[in-house]
Amino acid sequence: MLKSKSVIIVDDNESLSFLLKENLDKEEGFHVIGMAKDGLEGISLIHEKRPDIVILDMVMPKADGLTVLEKIQGIHAPEVVILSAIGHDIITKRAMSLGAMYYIIKPFEVPVFIDRMNQLFHGEKPSNKVIKSDKINLRLDERITSELNKLGVPLHVKGYHYLKHAITMVAKNDTTVVKITKEVYPDIASKHDTTPSSVERAIRHAIDLTLARGSVAFIESYFNHELFNNKITNKEFILGIVDNVRHR
Repeated sequence: MLKSKSVIIVDDNESLSFLLKENLDKEEGFHVIGMAKDGLEGISLIHEKRPDIVILDMVMPKADGLTVLEKIQGIHAPEVVILSAIGHDIITKRAMSLGAMYYIIKPFEVPVFIDRMNQLFHGEKPSNKVIKSDKINLRLDERITSELNKLGVPLHVKGYHYLKHAITMVAKNDTTVVKITKEVYPDIASKHDTTPSSVERAIRHAIDLTLARGSVAFIESYFNHELFNNKITNKEFILGIVDNVRHR
């Protein structure tokens, strides 16, 4: 009988976290004891619960994955498995130097992830099982990340995370009416313990930084929008990325 290992999942993609929890809890060798939706919550939870394993995203609100790794050094030394849509060598090497044992690039299929976890922590050979209902399609998250990176939206500001959240909400919305101010901002605010006006300002700041640092010709072409004396609104920026995400 396998010894069950305790797991904490730290990822701002809550649907992914719940899916991983559901599947890990089905396995004899794992038990998820907590989930956190941002880096600071993750640090606190890891200190409190002292898990055997931490599954950690790299890009999150309040504190990124590298910060989490730095803050948990020496407290308990859980084994850390990184999940990230960003696979840059510098970030990967830094994560490994801070104690991460494995780095998995999104998107991935859950059965493959479960196999990898069993190999890493229980020495099991890969299975040939196919669990059709448990396959996860993370292509939307990957495409949104790709478009934000392409435009040069700075990762280090809060507005990046709020923008990603807003774009995801709108991209998943099948209706033609998009209520950014009345629905999207309040939803983001409730999930990040802030106010809708703060969300709006943070997104504006991220957009202004992007416009100031990026290529005017590329941005005008991307949004089909002339920038001179005609600033792109938050809504236009969000809908422009959604349109590119949906049609690529």
